[in-house]
Amino acid sequence: MLATDKGHQMTRIRPMTQADANEGARICYKAFNAIAARHNFPSDFRSVQQAHDLVAALQPHPDTSAS
Repeated sequence: MLATDKGHQMTRIRPMTQADANEGARICYKAFNAIAARHNFPSDFRSVQQAHDLVAALQPHPDTSAS
């Protein structure tokens, strides 16, 4: 839901869906790799596919209800 609070627009963040997995994995991979590189740490993900596997596992299953 979008709402205004004293003239400021509020952003609605919707729940993640399975359709978000590819883009979510790309964002996750790039963000975690950038942080790791900046601090000279090993990367958390070896590939976008590995990030995708994590993102997909975090999504609610379509046959279940997330509350």
